[in-house]
Amino acid sequence: IDYARAFCSLQGLPFLLGCIQQEQVPVSIRQVCLGILSTLGQNNPPVQQQLLEMGAIKTLSDLFFDAKTTNATKTKIMQTLSSIVRNHELAENVFEQLPQSPQLFLDGLD
Repeated sequence: IDYARAFCSLQGLPFLLGCIQQEQVPVSIRQVCLGILSTLGQNNPPVQQQLLEMGAIKTLSDLFFDAKTTNATKTKIMQTLSSIVRNHELAENVFEQLPQSPQLFLDGLD
């Protein structure tokens, strides 16, 4: 948990979010970045809050529905969304308010 917070204080979260949004970045690296985001946010309210404030939930859901996103990347996106939202009431509320939330649930369960 302390290392995750230190990573955040070094502005690592914007870097990771930026990497996953860039098509020039190889898919394998984008997936690793998603895995790191998931690990950082899991059961870590301060990190979840920072990701929430950065708009990560919307960014990830938009990326999920991008036509160029592979199924393997969609799986990583769902894992990351789960880590950001789980046990964080405000993040859960934000996620529920997204217009694409019902479709994310349906597609994510496939």
